[in-house]
Amino acid sequence: MATLRDSVGVPLVIYSREDDNLSAVNNILRQAGHPVHCSRAARLNELDDTLNNLQPEMLIYFADEKPDELTTIVARLRKQNPSPPLLLVRSRIDEQTIARDMESGAQDVVSLTHRNRFQAVVKRELAAFRLKTSLAGVVTSAKQYRQELRTLMEGSAEAIADVQEGIIVTSNPNWAELFGYTDPQELINMPFMDYCTPSDQPMIKGRSEERRVGKECRARWSPYD
Repeated sequence: MATLRDSVGVPLVIYSREDDNLSAVNNILRQAGHPVHCSRAARLNELDDTLNNLQPEMLIYFADEKPDELTTIVARLRKQNPSPPLLLVRSRIDEQTIARDMESGAQDVVSLTHRNRFQAVVKRELAAFRLKTSLAGVVTSAKQYRQELRTLMEGSAEAIADVQEGIIVTSNPNWAELFGYTDPQELINMPFMDYCTPSDQPMIKGRSEERRVGKECRARWSPYD
C-alpha cells in the first residue's frame, strides 16, 4: 500500500562532507526505481537534527571521510525509534572490512563503483526496516489490547473470560464465581467449551470463527452478550 512518505520519496540521510556524494547516491538508487529523497548532513550536530526532523528509513555514511565517528553514529542511531539501518560507503571493500564494520553496528558496506550491489543492499535493508516497523506496531497494538482488556475485566461487573484457540487464558472473579471457583487462576489453560452447555456450543463456535484473525482467535465472552 502506498503511503505519503512514498509519494514524496523515501527519506534517506547521507552523512558526508561532499554534495557530490549525495547526488551519486540519489542517481544510483533512482536508476533502480527507488523513490528516494536524500538529505545530507556534514557534521554530527547536523546529523542529530536531521535524524530527529526527518525520521529517515536509512543512514548512508561515507566512512572513509570520518572513520573515527562510526561508534558515535551507531550509538545515536540506537536512540531513534525506530532505529534506521546504517550502510557504510567505502572506496575499497573486502570481506574483512565488511565483517569489521558489521560487528561495529553497520548493516552492510557498499561502494559507489558496484552499483548493482549498492542497489540490492538498499532494497533489502529498506524492506527489512519496514518489516521491523510493522512488527513493532503489531506488538504495540497487542500490548494496548492486553492493557485495555485487563482494565475492562478488573472494572466490569460482568463475567468475562479471554479465550484464545479455545483455551481460557484469563478471566475475572465474576466469571470464576459462575462456575464455583474463588480464584480465576484455577481456570487458566482450561478448555472453554468444557464450561458451555452442549446446546450453546454451536453458537459459541460460530462466534469464535467470526472473530478469527489469521491463525489466532481472541474472544471476550460474557454470559450477558
